Amino acid sequence: MSTRIVHWLYLFAGGIGGGVVLAGALGLLGSWLGQESATGWGDLVGVALGLVLGAPLGIIVGIGVVAQWLGYRQTLRWIIPGVVISAGVLFLLAEPLHFNLTPALLWTVLIGGPALITALLVAAFAK
Repeated sequence: MSTRIVHWLYLFAGGIGGGVVLAGALGLLGSWLGQESATGWGDLVGVALGLVLGAPLGIIVGIGVVAQWLGYRQTLRWIIPGVVISAGVLFLLAEPLHFNLTPALLWTVLIGGPALITALLVAAFAK
């Protein structure tokens, strides 16, 4: 197997791992911070906000750490735009393409999609 393909798989796994871990951590933190709200919806809003912010940040951190480990330099110029643009497009397409039928499908697409696209960008263009 080509080293580019192996590097892409490592980058993809790092993005998935980072996205899941940071989304989960920020989701729990948001729930904890919002549990004492007056309306009773603060914990739910905190979880949603934590997940929406944590997944892209986790993908950026995960792919960045793996890219540095693999010896890629100056990868943030590919990672940040790749995650932001792909996550934004997938958020906008979630309703028309019915990604939001189940939470599992939605978060698989919203974490896996940007990680896949960004890992391809870094493996193809970063040096």
